[in-house]
Amino acid sequence: DNRLVLKGNLSNPEIEGSLYFYEGSFNKYLIDDAAGDYSYKDGNLRLGSFLIHALQTELKLSGTASRSKELDFLLEARKVDLRKMTFPNNVTVAGLVDFSGSLGGTFAAPVFHGELGSQSIVINGQEFIEIGGTLESTGGRVNKLRASARQGEGTFKTDLFLDFDKALFQGDIEVAGGDLKSLLTLARQDYDIVGALDGRIVVNEGGKGSGVNIAGSIRGLGVRGIRYKSAEFGVFIHKDVLEIRKMRAEEEQQGFIAAQGTIDFRGRGLNL
Repeated sequence: DNRLVLKGNLSNPEIEGSLYFYEGSFNKYLIDDAAGDYSYKDGNLRLGSFLIHALQTELKLSGTASRSKELDFLLEARKVDLRKMTFPNNVTVAGLVDFSGSLGGTFAAPVFHGELGSQSIVINGQEFIEIGGTLESTGGRVNKLRASARQGEGTFKTDLFLDFDKALFQGDIEVAGGDLKSLLTLARQDYDIVGALDGRIVVNEGGKGSGVNIAGSIRGLGVRGIRYKSAEFGVFIHKDVLEIRKMRAEEEQQGFIAAQGTIDFRGRGLNL
């Protein structure tokens, strides 16, 4: 349904109206209904308090799209279902997220700047709660994310860059009290290792495929049932090669284990 008022002349009309439509789609996303006021003048489109519903998601949008297709909108989205979004093939994500911020750029390359929050997100079967942070996203393909989250007694702070077009995942993750077993499961690794991790994970600092640095300490470390009072480590992982730069684990019965060297998982080489 569209009610409108036409003004001006035929060569350059001015339009003001209100729009309501239902059971439609936009950019392959199904829309239950949408309603709001709009105006069109000199090639510029203005939306006033447009409200859109798609399943459980609610989107509020207001602002302008210029004659040159530049966007200047305020956006507020509630209960965005992450299962409907694109992620790498080996990553499964579920949860509802709220977004609020500005939408700029152009129709071809929209840019979102704003805040996000969620009560719960599940990544590869591991739940994180109390998520909050900021997001800069270009077309949903190139993303800069700064966020914090909690899992049990552990806290996480992330500063990440994700470029889906270039298959690049890069950034820094700070962990305090992170459940080691859960983190290994998150990376789809199944090892009989438990403990609480305090440390820092740096991914692809030198660009795509440049490797992962992990450094820190583990409290309450247990490996295949053997308990250690404490452990400190620093490792670098690159193309199936694990370089142990520092590792020292203190056993409960006064002994310790220390190691340096490399393990080549693909070539089955060992140099420790």
